[in-house]
Amino acid sequence: MEELQKNGYKGYTKKEGLLYDKKIAKLQKNLGGIRKLASNAQMPNVMIVASPIEDEIAIREAKRKGLKVFAIHDTNSNPDLSDFVIPANDDTAKSITLIITILADAIASARGGKQLFAFKSNEEIVLPEDPRAAENKEKRLARYNQNSEAQPKEAKEQKENK
Repeated sequence: MEELQKNGYKGYTKKEGLLYDKKIAKLQKNLGGIRKLASNAQMPNVMIVASPIEDEIAIREAKRKGLKVFAIHDTNSNPDLSDFVIPANDDTAKSITLIITILADAIASARGGKQLFAFKSNEEIVLPEDPRAAENKEKRLARYNQNSEAQPKEAKEQKENK
């Protein structure tokens, strides 16, 4: 298609040329990054998976390509799928963030980079809050404040009735 575009769509009508231009633009938009990736990058040696149940197809494909697989396994997943099992809760954002960040720091230090997270004191480490937990906390506080405001009014009414 690109060769046709370079030649000015010789032998095709103007309408067909425009249709080919649209197809080329769409392919370039959707797949252009893959072409750059294939030419510049080398194949990774390791795959890190947070949820092996959801990513089973990707794990099998990585195994076929000869990649080593690190996976965070919960009690409900098959540890035979991965080469290196990390026993932990794979359902919460905090545990996944902690483990992945420590692995990323280990990789960075092996390559001579800066460690951002691993092996720091507890005071220096700040874990991200789960947004749902923050929302629930705000709702609980609002309910608590609402109830604490309502209780004195009810208590006054009960005292007046006696």
